[in-house]
Amino acid sequence: MNTKVVRAIDAFLDANNKIETTPPEVAPYLEKKGILKNSKQRSGKELRVLLRNGQIPNAIQKGNRWVIRRSNFRSPVKIKDTDSNLTHANEVNSKPTVKHQDDTLNTTESFSWQWCQDNSDTILLSGLSILESSSAYSFDHNFTLAFGNYLISDQNENWSYIGESNNLANRIKQHGKLKTSTFYKNYINAKKDHPSLAQDIELHDFRVQYISTNIGRKELEEFGIVNLPSNLNRFQLGKRKSVKGDTNADIWKAIQNQTDQLLKDGTQVIVNLGIVPWNTANPPNRAGIYWIEHPEDGLIYIGESSNLFERYKAHSKTTYFSAFRRNTAEKLLGFTLKEKKGKRKYLSETEEATLDQFISECSIKILPVAFGRFELEEYLIALKKPLLNRKGNSSKLT
Repeated sequence: MNTKVVRAIDAFLDANNKIETTPPEVAPYLEKKGILKNSKQRSGKELRVLLRNGQIPNAIQKGNRWVIRRSNFRSPVKIKDTDSNLTHANEVNSKPTVKHQDDTLNTTESFSWQWCQDNSDTILLSGLSILESSSAYSFDHNFTLAFGNYLISDQNENWSYIGESNNLANRIKQHGKLKTSTFYKNYINAKKDHPSLAQDIELHDFRVQYISTNIGRKELEEFGIVNLPSNLNRFQLGKRKSVKGDTNADIWKAIQNQTDQLLKDGTQVIVNLGIVPWNTANPPNRAGIYWIEHPEDGLIYIGESSNLFERYKAHSKTTYFSAFRRNTAEKLLGFTLKEKKGKRKYLSETEEATLDQFISECSIKILPVAFGRFELEEYLIALKKPLLNRKGNSSKLT
């Protein structure tokens, strides 16, 4: 707990006869008292970092807003976690804990693929903190072309949208135009359902923060949707758990710098996995990578999914929803997809039966991945060049 900040907030509440406040409201007071700096671009940003790190226990979230109450407004019950250095603020608002390798982690050392899988929440909490603390820009800023993550929010922090892209400049440019802005369309629809937050905010009044991300960009998006939480995202909801704990920017930066080695490690893990017949596979309800072989054609497809079980089901029987089935039908079996209602995603019953038989002859490797699945998929496709993969055959290979 940051006792100095907590006591200063109590003093602010007493002086103004309040029982609760928000980061934008109290942040100027904290800066005036010389206790905590306040961003001119986004008031309360630095305080929100402390809140995200669990250093202000007398705070709760209402929708997408932090509300800070007097420290004696309630009596938090500290629950020690035996596996880590994290604590829960109270029983009602307790959140899953984060694993730490040890309390004296040397971030100059290399990290293994498995360590990143076991400690993905620690990594992502640190990455999200860096994103939240980054500078805010208008949409006309000259953004980088790199892979990365971005956070769009209004100045009062009532609305937010988090995303990822393999080309930040292009994606943010799309969001900055009314015709192509997904987040702003979501805002127009969402404000009808949140009258307490309803404001007429113009698109150009939103600001963008971003970071380059070499590995973990999809997981950071999914993690941020839950842990900000964002209220303008409409997809990838509930893919991660809500987490509180300490952050370590050095861990995030070190892992980003070690991406090539991590992807080589991950490649070795899936290469060494046993392969099982398609019809006896039992994928988990977890995110990960899958690798499909056919006895005559060899490695034919590598894919990723936020839910391996659901993706396996779709590939097993639903051509409309399965790029793997459609590609197999066209490229390996020579079928022509039929068009219905403008969608060329259908086969005849006879062709479906033939396709089912072909897939039943396949074998599959399944690798759950908690951190880095987009990047590992891209790396594997470029390295192994499966017959049916259309994307990613230029790559991060070194």
